[in-house]
Amino acid sequence: MTSYGYTATGIALRTVIMYAYYPHPYGYWRDRLLSVPPWMAKARYDIKAKVDDATEKEWKGLSTAQRRERVKPMLRAMLEDRCKLALHSTTTEAPIYALMVGRHGPKLKISNPGELLPVGRVKLQLAATGEGPGVIVPFIPGEKQQDLFFGTPMASLAAFMSNFSDRPVLDRTGLTGQYDFVLSKRENSPPPTEHSNVSASDPDPASIFDVEGLGLVLKPAKGLAETLVIDHIEQPSEN
Repeated sequence: MTSYGYTATGIALRTVIMYAYYPHPYGYWRDRLLSVPPWMAKARYDIKAKVDDATEKEWKGLSTAQRRERVKPMLRAMLEDRCKLALHSTTTEAPIYALMVGRHGPKLKISNPGELLPVGRVKLQLAATGEGPGVIVPFIPGEKQQDLFFGTPMASLAAFMSNFSDRPVLDRTGLTGQYDFVLSKRENSPPPTEHSNVSASDPDPASIFDVEGLGLVLKPAKGLAETLVIDHIEQPSEN
């Protein structure tokens, strides 16, 4: 995504569909898009979509996350127009990671709504990117790689880690409060980046983040997850 539109080179149409329709824009979850025609597996496209001047002016005051959410319906309209895409959503059993409490119990601090957040640091609202309530203060390059979370329920933490996973992470901790905690990145782990499509050989989020340090564990499991089913799609014509 560009600041005021969407640009991609050599991208698979499947990736564009996942970006446009799923709440977590970069998680490439296998088996979550069904009835994919064979030609989509090999075809790659260059996309350059720019908003009009009035929309660009409106978007200048928005955060990257807010602009990203506004791009999604535009991409859906483009797919429906250029590819005649029609699909529907269903709930199916799919591979997941279950976020659970470890054997010795959680190591989380119950959030104090009146507590001040760190001064002079970037603060990201998890709700702005679809994860739910909570605030994250990302680490600064050169510092120890750990993110600070404030007022964050476990469902939001699970949704956050889904962005770095090949499958959804679902909250099965049974914890209902909002918490302050530090999520550390494991030493020598690959850099967690939302902008790369993960594959079967990529690490699970437990190999990236030290969830055990929070008294939590991630376990492969089965669970109900939203799945998209393509009813109709055509190869897009060139401009």
